[in-house]
Amino acid sequence: SVLSEVYAADKVAKDKVSMPVYLRLDMLTLLQNDAVSKFVQASRQDLADGLLQEAAIIEKFLPPLLSATDIDEALCQAIAALPEAAQKSHGQIFKIFYQEIDRSAVDTNLVKQRLNTLLSQK
Repeated sequence: SVLSEVYAADKVAKDKVSMPVYLRLDMLTLLQNDAVSKFVQASRQDLADGLLQEAAIIEKFLPPLLSATDIDEALCQAIAALPEAAQKSHGQIFKIFYQEIDRSAVDTNLVKQRLNTLLSQK
């Protein structure tokens, strides 16, 4: 369960948790959603409903993620900060982007998707 994962992380940590709790919760909700789809495929809607309720409660406590518009704006600033020759380098763009934006504030898959879209438009 999600709580057991958080408790285990707290017990293992010496001074601080290596991964922020809210990031761990976000990852675990993704795993729960995967489990829900498997329960539905196995005709176990009762188990799926329980996980969906737990995920809905947890998501209330997670910080909101940046919107696609905010991500686009930050990516454009990162691209503009690079010299012309390096403006197609994903690695350098991500480096500048994540210096300004915390990884836990964005969906990293959405960032990759938005960067690909922005670069294809140029």
